[in-house]
Amino acid sequence: MIRALEVLYSLGVIDDDAKLTSPAGFQIAEIPLEPMISIMILASDELGCSEEILTIAAVLSIQSVWVLSRGSQKELDEAKMRFAAAEGDHVTFLNVYKGSLKCNKSPTWCHKNFVNYQAMKKVIEV
Repeated sequence: MIRALEVLYSLGVIDDDAKLTSPAGFQIAEIPLEPMISIMILASDELGCSEEILTIAAVLSIQSVWVLSRGSQKELDEAKMRFAAAEGDHVTFLNVYKGSLKCNKSPTWCHKNFVNYQAMKKVIEV
């Protein structure tokens, strides 16, 4: 409980008296997501990258975009490297999403790239 309060305080969601701050705290309380993701979404508007951040938040809402098949770890690693970004996993997820859209959300494309087709359908829905 203490750790959760520390996180909320460090994000500026609550003040010294553990009351919601205005306007950030009230805005975050309205969004039914983890506070860090909510802050990320609110900040994206100011930075002009809302579409990308909403996509990343959607990918983070699922368990994994990757299909973990037995005996194919090398192929899975190679597939991940095709989408990898130096900026980190979140941009890698964005690259996977864009690749899926570019190929018209094809199940064949997903299978070829070790991407979980059902998970990508959920990301697009979200």
